[in-house]
Amino acid sequence: MNVNEVIAHRANELLGENLVHPNDHVNCSQSSNDTFPTAMHVAARVALEEQVLPAIGRLTATLDRLSAEYRDVVKIGRTHLQDAVPLTLGQEISGWSAMLGHDRDMIVQACRALLGYAFLSAPNKFHALTSKDQMVFAHGALKALAADLMKIANDVRWLASGPRCGIGELIIPANEPGSSIMPGKVNPTQCEAVTMVAVQVMGNDTAIGIAASQGNFQLNVFLPVTIYNFLQSARLLADAMDSFEANCVRGIRP
Repeated sequence: MNVNEVIAHRANELLGENLVHPNDHVNCSQSSNDTFPTAMHVAARVALEEQVLPAIGRLTATLDRLSAEYRDVVKIGRTHLQDAVPLTLGQEISGWSAMLGHDRDMIVQACRALLGYAFLSAPNKFHALTSKDQMVFAHGALKALAADLMKIANDVRWLASGPRCGIGELIIPANEPGSSIMPGKVNPTQCEAVTMVAVQVMGNDTAIGIAASQGNFQLNVFLPVTIYNFLQSARLLADAMDSFEANCVRGIRP
């Protein structure tokens, strides 16, 4: 509505007289309850396709390279935090890659559910105005990605723990060697950043779920908080995956 006023004001400046009304002429019967839901669905779809999916692809490619490189490095497996049967480091990393592949597939499926591959008018406008179930479904795929990233990052920092008095199976890049009191200490900062992003995304998912449940009668008015959290999740996940890939995963060594 503010944009309508700005356009009307500029039009009247150019005309030299007050002829254009922001609502009667510029808006011209177009409700914000049409434009905002449309804009949020388009923005969500663009964020998934242009930010999240490419970042998944880059991280997966690096994991696949490491999996092939370390396919013959035998190590102990662990279940229940206890020693289990052996496997190779390549096999372990292949599991991480497969997780991201499944997450990618779920996000692609969510893109279909969100609007389909073309931007089309909703077949039932009464549903579209009051229900945000598609946004919940789509963000659920982001929560699944966050859960897998939490697991992968935690595995990496546990396997790199020590290095002398921990597990010490992996060496990770020393991006910020040294702590405020212990020189030479290598903290898994990239892993910690990923896990904090995962926590934020899981919190955003709760907010979106609650917001979507507030469609009173013919309209849900919780759209701003829904799309704010959705776009924040997409941006954080994409940025975290790219940083994790470039500053940690790429340099992992047994």
